[in-house]
Amino acid sequence: MPDPLLTRIVGELADVPGLRAIALGGSRARGTAQAGSDYDVGLYIASRHDLDTDALREAVRRLVDDPQTVELTAVGGWGQWVVGGGWLRIDGHKVDLLYREIDAVGGVIDDCRKGRIEMHYQPGHPHGFVSAIWMGEVALCRPLHDPAQLLARLKSRCTPYPRRLRDAIIARFQWEIAFSIDNAELAVGRGDHTHVAGCAYRALACLAQVLFAVNGRYLINEKGALKEAATFGLALGGLAARGAHLAIDRQWRIRCGAPQPAGGRGRIETGVGPCCDGRLRSRRLTNQASPRARLLGSPGQLVTAPSGPARSSRRSCRTRAAPCRHRRRPARCAAAVYVRRPPSAAWCGWLP
Repeated sequence: MPDPLLTRIVGELADVPGLRAIALGGSRARGTAQAGSDYDVGLYIASRHDLDTDALREAVRRLVDDPQTVELTAVGGWGQWVVGGGWLRIDGHKVDLLYREIDAVGGVIDDCRKGRIEMHYQPGHPHGFVSAIWMGEVALCRPLHDPAQLLARLKSRCTPYPRRLRDAIIARFQWEIAFSIDNAELAVGRGDHTHVAGCAYRALACLAQVLFAVNGRYLINEKGALKEAATFGLALGGLAARGAHLAIDRQWRIRCGAPQPAGGRGRIETGVGPCCDGRLRSRRLTNQASPRARLLGSPGQLVTAPSGPARSSRRSCRTRAAPCRHRRRPARCAAAVYVRRPPSAAWCGWLP
């Protein structure tokens, strides 16, 4: 059933000079919206010089609840990557308009398909703006007005999720998970709690990027990323809840929960950070049916492997910690991934 609010918006904006396509984005396009969720509307333009912002402003005034409060930026007013737009209230709903230059978006999609991504500082994106967001927006959006099929052609280049993009995101962000935790550990000793919090956020944001990539999913916003990642086939179970309640003590210990591999009945447990005695603490794990996937067979990789034979849940084994290979601190492991496997095949994978 058509949304009457979107019908109104398209009817008023479709004829604005320089506007080539209109798309619904965000949670409403993905079908995950709540009752009070914003409407994210992408305005795809030919170029910054073609959009008639005066005509757009007049069209918006006919839509909003209070025409005197309309504020729209010029193209580029919000920077290179968010570009510009306006925050509106229409029929009591929050509506965000975002400009996108369609040729620039096409260029970014080409780069992503070749495994080239960029990371930029951007207000509103605490972790930064990854250029692949533009590709994800196109892949996940719902075109509302696309008379020349420009968006349709771009969307066809976003599926399936490119393997080179996956590899590029893992290479760019995976190493920083451990690096950020290591920096946070140093900040704990100085009592610099703000820096600790910032490093913890970066570690989790990088982890979200990696989890989205290995599952072939586009991450277009840090908000709610860990909660969404927890629903993926290859995920870290309990990560979202634990990330929301990080317990940081003097030894900088974070427990990231128990990932459940796709299709497996086994269980992976993750421990992040050094133990108080400076050595990686081994854990007693109860064997179940072995997982069908394992995180990471070697540093920098995510691999799948056949599961081993099922073992009784009554039996147990101790996972041994391999010597830490993390930079200058041989006594510390910044991120160890333990996998429940038969005693003869116990191993410790490293991330990264």
